[in-house]
Amino acid sequence: MEYYYGERYGPDEANFTYEYPVTTINASSPIWLDSAFLADYTVSALLARADNTDPGNVGFVARPEISRVDADTGIFFLSANSIIFAAPVDDPWYSAHKGPFNVTFYGTNAYDPDGGSSWFADYPATALGCTYQAQYCNPLLPAQQGCSPLMGLYSTALDPLDTDRGGLSSWFQGSQLDRLNSFLDILAEFTSDLGSILDTLGVAALKGRSTFSDASQGPLSSNQWQLDVESWSAIQLATIQRTMIEFANGPDWPNIEQYLESPLKNGTDAERDLCISQKILSTDYTSFSTLGLILTFVIGIIFIVISYSLEWILPWVQRHWRWDNYALTEWSTNGTLQLQSLAHEGVGAGTWTREIGCVPTTRPKELLAKLDLSDPAHPLLKAAPRTSDEPAEAESDGKKDASSSAEEADNSSTAPSTAPGRDTMVSAPVHDQTVAVDIPDHNGAPPASDSVHSMSLEEV
Repeated sequence: MEYYYGERYGPDEANFTYEYPVTTINASSPIWLDSAFLADYTVSALLARADNTDPGNVGFVARPEISRVDADTGIFFLSANSIIFAAPVDDPWYSAHKGPFNVTFYGTNAYDPDGGSSWFADYPATALGCTYQAQYCNPLLPAQQGCSPLMGLYSTALDPLDTDRGGLSSWFQGSQLDRLNSFLDILAEFTSDLGSILDTLGVAALKGRSTFSDASQGPLSSNQWQLDVESWSAIQLATIQRTMIEFANGPDWPNIEQYLESPLKNGTDAERDLCISQKILSTDYTSFSTLGLILTFVIGIIFIVISYSLEWILPWVQRHWRWDNYALTEWSTNGTLQLQSLAHEGVGAGTWTREIGCVPTTRPKELLAKLDLSDPAHPLLKAAPRTSDEPAEAESDGKKDASSSAEEADNSSTAPSTAPGRDTMVSAPVHDQTVAVDIPDHNGAPPASDSVHSMSLEEV
């Protein structure tokens, strides 16, 4: 079976575009081909330039119905051969609805049309047509006037014999046009069109083969052809990027430097400019702004210093200028360590020294309070018993406090009561003790004297 979208030129010159061998079709044999095509898909690609120029170098001359003057035309053929599909395929390029058949044993032509779960391709081959277009813009010109019209990517724009490059001199002049010509020369010489990618990779370029195994094809989506073309386009863009890197750095091939001519030494001015003015993203290197990095570090350090200093500076300013000292004291006292010291001091554990903004401390070797678990549901703090290890200073202070209290008690017991109009206190010693007795005055009159009358219990 022959497909005619135009005549082929070059080594495979023929008066058809694609040819496929077809065996006799009958109800018991739904496959399209002979045994030479059993294993896998078959793919083929051809390219026609815009307006069918230079057919001998590109592949074929497109029929007038599909030929365009502003785009290159590509034709891609796919044959599913005798591949068994696990489910019907609605994608127009992989179309498979012949079935279902009950395939008892692959390769024996034993196909039962009455039932089963296997399908076959609808046609011996299907064609997929694509157009290639490019547009070139000059950023120095106004947006409405700075871009060329869409034109064939692999036709006049990439023709090295066309010094005007399809009329691009209307948008680029002087050194700009020279650099653009150098860029287009590189594309024409070293990059691949979609057809070349398909011819090079063969059936490996088909994304649908990810579910293919042993002449059996798993389910395919209804837009499988779009997924394939997107993959080819990504490969093409990657080859363009790789080509420009190799133009500047040279190809990464061992022992090939001796055969290369550097554009910096033997190239034109435009080639040298193109070589030294490239900026391409790479995972091998990272570009960054030194000024931005320094500012980030400096500003970050300033904020860190401020955050650590505010806690010390603000209390000093508040105390110095007497700004709401109560609020400052409360804020400082509500700190964790301050609250803990208050709790211990409240039960008489430790002699504490605390200042705003400082860690509260006790005297050396003093014991803190411990938990009172007499009621486990409501534990309390209680002061630890005094031990012999406590410093003598604390003990002497305690004795001084005790003697001071005793003296105050003695003074209070012997001190006169001189307030007028009140009861008179009378005290009497009993075995080195003093007993005070209230003697009410008569009718609230003031006492006869300011002295305190003392008597013994025997006299009373």
